Amino acid sequence: MGLIYAAPYATLAPQDCLVAEDDDGLVGSVVGTRDTRTFERLLEAAWWPALRARYPEPQGDPNAWDVDQRRHAMMHHPTSAPDPVVADYPAHMHVNLLGRAQRRGLGRLLVQRWLDHAAGHRVTGVHVAANRANAGALAFWPRLGFKALGDLAGVPSSRHIWMGRKIAFEPQP
Repeated sequence: MGLIYAAPYATLAPQDCLVAEDDDGLVGSVVGTRDTRTFERLLEAAWWPALRARYPEPQGDPNAWDVDQRRHAMMHHPTSAPDPVVADYPAHMHVNLLGRAQRRGLGRLLVQRWLDHAAGHRVTGVHVAANRANAGALAFWPRLGFKALGDLAGVPSSRHIWMGRKIAFEPQP
């Protein structure tokens, strides 16, 4: 999971990563990119090749794959964000919190700081992809102003629910 949803951001876009810690260490992060399409190209050029060499593409029935095999398949066949989503919400982010940091407002704080950071770089919108089976995420994102984007033409049905939020920034003179 970390090789897909955390490490590439810390390595290739550290300027867009925030972390939180407590007395016991790291408890959470928000990672993302201000430009999804550029980041996807960077992943293809500089991140996925080494992982593909290290983790072979799984064979056989995908329904019989274990969790690791499904992640390996993702490395070989990454999902691009749908064009209609990126058109209006060009940035994207991921939030991860350890259990001891959840339900304390830290996720909200991290997301708001990331949105402020993105606004400072003139980003107009951000999207997330929440797994349909993740009830916590499906409740979390709307509370932070993200709306489901399922009504966009051209967005295929998948295991994700795409959500987006516009970002207001002060135009520079």
